[in-house]
Amino acid sequence: MNDHLQAVGSHIHILNRKAESGQGATHWRFMGNVLISGLLYTALVLNILSMFRLEDVSFLAVIPGFFLIAFLNNVFGRSTLRFALLASFLFLLIIFLVIQHKLMIAGLLLINNQIAETIGIHTGFMMKQYAISIDADQYRLAASSFWNYVSVMLAFGCHVIVRYRKALLMWIVILPLFVFQIYTGMTPSIYHHVLLFFSALFVVNDSFIHRTDRGPLFGNRKNGVVLSVSLIVLVLCSSTFLILNMIEPISGYSKNETIADLQYALTNKVAEFRYEKEKTNTFTQGDFRNLGELKLLDVPALEVIMDQPTSLYLRGYVGSVYTKERWTDLDQRVYYDSHGLFYWLNKSHFHALNQLNTVSDMTTVASKKNQNIQITIHNVNANSKYLYVPYELATRKDQFDKVKTFADSKVMSTAFFGERFYKYQSKVNLVTKYPALASQLYEAKNHVAVDEYLKNESHYNAFVYENYTSIPRETRLLLQNHLGMIKEEQETRRSYEQAIEEVRSYLRKNLTYNMNVEPVQKDKDFLMHFLEDTKEGYATHFATAATVMFRYLGIPSRYVEGYLITPKDVKGTSPFEKMTINGTNAHAWTEIYIDEIGWIPIEVTPPYYHMMEKTDLSNYPTGAAAPDHHQSVAPSSSNAPSGKQEVIDREHKKTKKQKPKEKMSLLEKWTIAIIIVIGLLLAGYMLYLMKKRRDVRKRKESFEGTNYKELIPNLFAYIMLLLHYDGIPKKGGSTFSYVEALEKKYSKEYIQQFEQVVKINQTSIYSHHEITEEQYIQVKHFMNQTLSDLVKSKNMLQRVKMKFYDFIY
Repeated sequence: MNDHLQAVGSHIHILNRKAESGQGATHWRFMGNVLISGLLYTALVLNILSMFRLEDVSFLAVIPGFFLIAFLNNVFGRSTLRFALLASFLFLLIIFLVIQHKLMIAGLLLINNQIAETIGIHTGFMMKQYAISIDADQYRLAASSFWNYVSVMLAFGCHVIVRYRKALLMWIVILPLFVFQIYTGMTPSIYHHVLLFFSALFVVNDSFIHRTDRGPLFGNRKNGVVLSVSLIVLVLCSSTFLILNMIEPISGYSKNETIADLQYALTNKVAEFRYEKEKTNTFTQGDFRNLGELKLLDVPALEVIMDQPTSLYLRGYVGSVYTKERWTDLDQRVYYDSHGLFYWLNKSHFHALNQLNTVSDMTTVASKKNQNIQITIHNVNANSKYLYVPYELATRKDQFDKVKTFADSKVMSTAFFGERFYKYQSKVNLVTKYPALASQLYEAKNHVAVDEYLKNESHYNAFVYENYTSIPRETRLLLQNHLGMIKEEQETRRSYEQAIEEVRSYLRKNLTYNMNVEPVQKDKDFLMHFLEDTKEGYATHFATAATVMFRYLGIPSRYVEGYLITPKDVKGTSPFEKMTINGTNAHAWTEIYIDEIGWIPIEVTPPYYHMMEKTDLSNYPTGAAAPDHHQSVAPSSSNAPSGKQEVIDREHKKTKKQKPKEKMSLLEKWTIAIIIVIGLLLAGYMLYLMKKRRDVRKRKESFEGTNYKELIPNLFAYIMLLLHYDGIPKKGGSTFSYVEALEKKYSKEYIQQFEQVVKINQTSIYSHHEITEEQYIQVKHFMNQTLSDLVKSKNMLQRVKMKFYDFIY
């Protein structure tokens, strides 16, 4: 019975093999491989082009990859002529690379610059960009020419993945692509993402369906394989798609409200897990959607040690852009476009977070010139995402460890769980002495250091007015109803103190301080809700309203959350004595930019007016000593002051450009030359690899058939090749003479099987007896066992050498 079933199975196996070797099966296999590999190639190319915004690359540069895929799927096992044609194709590509090397290098640099710009905009990480030596009208040709080679490499990789059922290689490419997208938020078009999902689905299913070693997880039924693998790929791609969309809506897609709410909830939970230990307060980092009753808990937030205790504003979160739902940072594009400005400012030792300290060092306001105090912060329970620093900060941001290095508003930790212990230097309370600082700075304008500082400040000043005076049109109309129309042609402009008093007066007279307020309704503008509906709130409400009002009056301003070290806290505190700052000291305020002086905190919440030291106005700059633009700020339709500010804008245009693109150094030219040589060698190796893999494939084909007398010598020759590769020396004479050498390395059972295989091989060569299928299976099984044992005895590098250098299997 078993013999009968085995014979039937053998018969079916032979029929299937004959059918597969038929012309129809070959045609369908060719079409399937071309379609699946072409789909994967298209998805990868479009995702990369879309993700990095490579607009200079023409779609025509993608076409060579399709031709290569079609050609590769039709070349092997057909004729030497087709292999020669493939070699000629690659040779022509190499010749074109050599002849048009200048164009190709320009294309490489163009694509590098475009990728660097896209990464810089999304992440703030600035990559090096290079000057392009060709004319602008050749950019598209250069980028497309270089992309031809990228297309060829991607196409070859996709061909290998599909033809040889190497789905693992596909995930080695796709998963890092997904991780990169999630980390940077650089998402391709939704259509390209969906296309990549379907191509991955086809590749994985095709790989599993044609595998001969499918395990018990999927079974051997093709329908089960398709369903199981499809489910796995669907879950993987869908989860990645969801994460990407939560980070940033994919191009051409509006974020679903449910997804947005899910993102909001998950983001808050993750942030709490990473940065919050025990809640000290209910401030929300400028997020109006989470506002409710204000709770300032008597729980330790910070432990502060100073060698000279002084009252300070410690700012943490800083909001730069007002929306109806929250304060946000400036768009990454703004910082990227201004990278050149900040690059040169930093080169000139101008740092926005250290302005008060810099001005103090150039004046005599401090009790002892250039005297710094040492401050140690232990963040016990406060939000560890931010480093809480004073306005008088003397330590430069680049002197901190693991902080975000590109911003002019706050210091943020880059550690996963934030930073809970840090030290820095600062001046004694200067924010109350800014009028005296300004007065003495104006008197010292003839000094070289002061003149250099003022030139640098004028450039930053233009950036400040351009970005920190803007408010939405609807908000401007709202404030117009509450504060009245601003007269734009007035000759006598508001001084800072006049503007501060006007804002404070409005808030004090029209709004009520209340810590228990109702949450803002969804989709309701927060400021409108505060000014017109409830007319009551706490520090977040007052600081938000004041910040927007200052902008309406033409004064740059930002919203701030942090902690106060009050005169009451430092009273009676000895040098180096630990002060515990509780959640009750958490607060929100507004800060305004004083021309040439820097950012100054302004208290606008009525119960806090007298909590910190008052500003000393005794040395307020007056008369000719103070230029007009320091005396006051002129509101205008553009939210920028007139007079000197117009000159600043003209100078600013020269410095706001990107950091100049650099020419390639000799080392970089040599590096590119080496890369080109390596590329040529790889191209040559590809040809060699394809030829050798074709030989390996032919050898495997010589093991299959129905004429067992012809197949057995082929199998035995390969067995001897494996033994010689494993270190068994070649011998003359009878094959049985190898037994002695094998006894030193192999088991008795293996040697017995070897002797039986030798007899079968001699029978097939020297005898007229027929070889049975059982004998053929025995020899083939012995060959597979020998190969398996050999591979298992090697380490990973040795296996790679076996397969891709020695071509043993």
